[in-house]
Amino acid sequence: MEALFQSEGVLLTIISIIVAFSIFASQKLPVFKSMGSPVTAVLIGILLVNLKIVPSSAPVYDSIMSYTVYVSIVMMLLNVDFKAMMKLSRKPLLAMILACVAISIGAILGGLILGGSVEEGWKLSGMYVGSYTGGSANLTAIGYALKASSNTLAAANAADYAIGMPMVLILFSMPAFYKKSKWLQKHWPYTLPKEKLEQGDEKELMGDKEWSVLDVAKSIALSLLICEISRFLGSFVPESISEAVTVLCVTTLAIIAAQFKPVKEIKGSMDLGMFFALYYLVIIGFMVSIPVLLQSAVNIALLCFLICGSSFVIHLLLCRLFKIEYEYVVCAIVAAIWDGPTSALVAAGAQWKSLIGISVILGVIGHAVGNYLGIGIAYLLQAIL
Repeated sequence: MEALFQSEGVLLTIISIIVAFSIFASQKLPVFKSMGSPVTAVLIGILLVNLKIVPSSAPVYDSIMSYTVYVSIVMMLLNVDFKAMMKLSRKPLLAMILACVAISIGAILGGLILGGSVEEGWKLSGMYVGSYTGGSANLTAIGYALKASSNTLAAANAADYAIGMPMVLILFSMPAFYKKSKWLQKHWPYTLPKEKLEQGDEKELMGDKEWSVLDVAKSIALSLLICEISRFLGSFVPESISEAVTVLCVTTLAIIAAQFKPVKEIKGSMDLGMFFALYYLVIIGFMVSIPVLLQSAVNIALLCFLICGSSFVIHLLLCRLFKIEYEYVVCAIVAAIWDGPTSALVAAGAQWKSLIGISVILGVIGHAVGNYLGIGIAYLLQAIL
């Protein structure tokens, strides 16, 4: 049975409507606020393709994916400010570093245990390193870098949301749960003073922002330039690793560009990056055939759960060993599993005003290191397996 809509113009319109609704719903509708726009976009995509409203593949999908994956990564990385990171106090930075160490260990363990029994298991392990240090954008970028199949890419994202979403919702409730739990307070006595948490400006998070058309033009032009330079550099290496080299070049060049003052002055690059990311997340949803997904979902979900669960436990043990305050730990975990803005939402909801800006920086750090770690660990596992 053919899909109801086949025209490229109509498909592009549908994708744009889904993106717009995902942003609107995550900001205005209570049911979708906890899910966030990325999850909403993917779920709507899955629903439409399985109802045969849109096809699972089309030329317009390839065109969108070929640009938006890398462009969104560049835009998000244009927020990497090493000077701001150097001003970050030691404990939250250490919490984020330990998160990266923990997910690396968890991915290696998961890959060694299940990587051989899951199709493209070594690629999945690397993709989940990216996801649990910098979010879904890194997962998709690493999947592209490793030339993962469309089924693997779709199943990886589906399992990521199935495992990661409940964990983030639990972490949203952790501040209130900690206050009520004497057991937690006894076994994790490290916490920030109330007066320190309440320092900071009461600015509306995710509210209306002032940009200019020039900011948008600069951000898009710079991102496309970095992507094309990276693709050019990737063409000099063997085809088997060309995409991996391209992603690493994209990451490195974006971070370098972000240190220059004219780039720092560009407003809205993080929001634009998420906007473009939503386009490819919708298409990832279109790739998910529920019957096909169910056939491979058990093993992939098990691998995802093993990596996410083991890294979570390792991270907690390391943070407890280093006596890191639980507020920093919660913000670092959410920044790693999801992203900086979501971590900032957790801080804002708990009235940790002084941690809102820190949470965003932690998320940017995860975006910056996730591609390097994910690609490196994937090839390490390939060599071992």
